[in-house]
Amino acid sequence: MENTGAVERLADIAAANEEQLRSIASATSLAELEALDGFSDLPLISDKLNAAEKKLFDENPIVGAGVLLNAISAKSAALKLYEGSEAVQHNGNGDAFRHMYWNFLMADSTVVGVTWAKKWADAHETVSSAAIETKMDNYNNGRGRVLAGEGASGDKKKLREYVGKGSCRIISGGSLVQSTKAGEKN
Repeated sequence: MENTGAVERLADIAAANEEQLRSIASATSLAELEALDGFSDLPLISDKLNAAEKKLFDENPIVGAGVLLNAISAKSAALKLYEGSEAVQHNGNGDAFRHMYWNFLMADSTVVGVTWAKKWADAHETVSSAAIETKMDNYNNGRGRVLAGEGASGDKKKLREYVGKGSCRIISGGSLVQSTKAGEKN
C-alpha cells in the first residue's frame, strides 16, 4: 500500500533542506502537487485530506507541502520509536507522540510556523470520530507547538521523553490520562 521509498525520500528532503521544500511547493494547487514526481505515491494527499485541509492547502500550497512533509516525518518517527500495535499507535503513546511531534515540526519550521500549524491541526481534528479523541489530539497538538515556542530540542528521542514523563495525553479505559513510557522501543 504505502510507498515507503517515496515517504522516506520526501521526509529526507524536508529534514535536509527547506529550500528544496520550497521548490517542491511551487505547485499552486493540490492537483499540481499530486502531479509532481514522488507525490503521486503518497497516501496523505487528496484522498486522505478532509475538506478543511484541502481548503488550507489550496490557500497556501507552500505551507501545505510543508505540513504534509512534517506529517510524514512525524508518522515515520512514531513508528520507529513506538511499537506498531493499535493500542500504542491509536490513542496511545505513539499517537500522542505523533501529534505532538507533527505540531512541533510545523511550528518550528520557517515554511509553516505556529499560526499555520494551529490552523492545520485544527482542520485535521474536525473529523475525529469521538469527542475524547479530539480533546486528546488537540492537547497533544498544542504541546508540540508550545515546545517549539519554548525552543525545545527537535531531537525525536528527546521529544519522546516529554511523552514518557506524562506531558501528553492518551486514552486509557475510556478516560483521558497522562502519557507514559508504555510502547516505547529502545
